[in-house]
This record gives sequence, structure tokens and C-alpha cells, in this order.
Amino acid sequence: MRTTAPDERIRRLRSKNRALFVVLLGLAALLFAVTYVRMSEVEERRHETMTDPHRSSLPARTGSGR
Repeated sequence: MRTTAPDERIRRLRSKNRALFVVLLGLAALLFAVTYVRMSEVEERRHETMTDPHRSSLPARTGSGR
């Protein structure tokens, strides 16, 4: 026996879908914000610690490379 009308079931399903959409959108925004902040922190540290940030930090090779 069904206790809800088909229209009510459809409304309930749509509201659940909207709620899930809002939660997923919030999680995506949170992930974007965390990533953006972490990337900007790394960029700031790279410029603070390196005198020439665009030069390789590896030592220059000399000779034949052996």
C-alpha cells in the first residue's frame, strides 16, 4: 500500500536531488578554495626562498655527463 501520492513522491525526489546538488556544489567550491590557497602559499614560498625562482635548483653539469 502506498501512503504518498505520485505527485508528492516526485516533489520529494526533486527536493532530494536539489539538496544533493547543493551539497556537491559546496564540496566543489571548498575543494577549489583549498587548492587555490595551497597553490598561492607554495608560489609565495618559492619566491621567498629562491633568489632566482626561474632557474633550476639542480647543480650545473660539467663535462661529458658521466
